[in-house]
Amino acid sequence: MEHFHIDIPQQVLDDLRHRLVSTRFVESTPGEPWDAGTNVGYLRDLVTYWAEGYDWREAERRLNDLPQYTTRIAGQLVHYVHVRGDGGAPTTDAQWGERVFPRSYAERTYRDLRFWNELPRGGHFTVKQTPDLVAADMREFFRPLRP
Repeated sequence: MEHFHIDIPQQVLDDLRHRLVSTRFVESTPGEPWDAGTNVGYLRDLVTYWAEGYDWREAERRLNDLPQYTTRIAGQLVHYVHVRGDGGAPTTDAQWGERVFPRSYAERTYRDLRFWNELPRGGHFTVKQTPDLVAADMREFFRPLRP
């Protein structure tokens, strides 16, 4: 385990901004947004934000305030932030497709894992792609916590 510190060279950020502002977008597909891929309007707004509005140096500073490490697991370099929870809040985890990690790992990691659900569909933008499933999951998670 080795300490890790983020230090992105300015030329890398300049190149990223250039590539973002130079992005060529496809036309929107027919039908409802998100039905046949990414909503192009949403993606344009997101890319504009990354290029014009996001403070990459502030993000780097905030991340470097956290205790970060790297280690090798099964030959793969893994970067992680090690912050212990206080155990005061119940935890939930929803996963889709191939599991990010197995339930047994979550049960060892979270002292108060009260809800586990494997969603039948979704992805990196699960809230946008399947808001119905996420809302149902949240209702199910909070139902037993009501007084």
